Amino acid sequence: MKNIRNPILSFEWQITDKCNYKCSYCFLEKSKHLGDSSDKTINAVFKLLPMLKKSWLVKLTGGEPLNHPSFLKICEKVIHYGHRLCLTTNFSSPLDKFQKLIDICGDKLDFVTASLHIDQIKSIDKFIGDSVRFNSKKNPHTNFHITAVLTKGSFNNLKRAEKIFKNKNIPFSSLPLKNNGMYYRYNDEIEKYIHDKSTGNIESIRNNNFFGNICYCGKYFFRINIAGDVFRCYNYQPLYYYLGSLMDNTFKRLNKPKLCFAQKCSCAVPANRNMIQYKNKVPTQVVLDELIKYRKKQKS
Repeated sequence: MKNIRNPILSFEWQITDKCNYKCSYCFLEKSKHLGDSSDKTINAVFKLLPMLKKSWLVKLTGGEPLNHPSFLKICEKVIHYGHRLCLTTNFSSPLDKFQKLIDICGDKLDFVTASLHIDQIKSIDKFIGDSVRFNSKKNPHTNFHITAVLTKGSFNNLKRAEKIFKNKNIPFSSLPLKNNGMYYRYNDEIEKYIHDKSTGNIESIRNNNFFGNICYCGKYFFRINIAGDVFRCYNYQPLYYYLGSLMDNTFKRLNKPKLCFAQKCSCAVPANRNMIQYKNKVPTQVVLDELIKYRKKQKS
């Protein structure tokens, strides 16, 4: 594992949990649905944007983010305040909407990840064709990438898709399936494929425990949910997890990197944004002592 590089200032904003797909492996299928971020929540985030110094990378997530009725308006505001944009999409929206996204963002659209869900699409050829057209129209500074969750039944189809995208000069990666917050273990053939082809820093965090590592999440990364609540990262921890709400002005970023108190890390975001200090780990007893101290303070 490598030492941390400069953290990438970023936050993720889930603007909707609604999606036109029903993937069996999607955690949102099993969660309580809230719908779309309201105008009140959107305006609260808009007030936050000019308060963030320097240029932050803002990732819009869902559900399917392009289905939010204010999607393009949100993109305009992010760019207006000098930030950059990225998103993950199932790529089901009409291409003219993606063209509007390109026109709004220009070179401030850092990357677009298109998720290929083979069991949900009607035609792999249409998905490939739309991907090629988007890739030809986007700004040269925008990175475009295809990902697909690897299930046992989709392995052979994804290998064929990978060859097609390679011939089209479009990067393609397979993501390991998650089961109860932990990454699934496949047979040896698929495990080798994942190790060779997985995206970003998946292999550096897959099933690893960063309990006691110093992490910049909460200071240089946070996530906002549909209702405007802000959290340090995606994995629950008993300390430094909830950072407040934008709706009642209680949100406050951490003032320095803190210990990670999560028992598991199932999200590649901290690794991809250089948040985790891999070699800066404190003894377990020190972490436990801080937790005990915190709990005593809560009871008093």
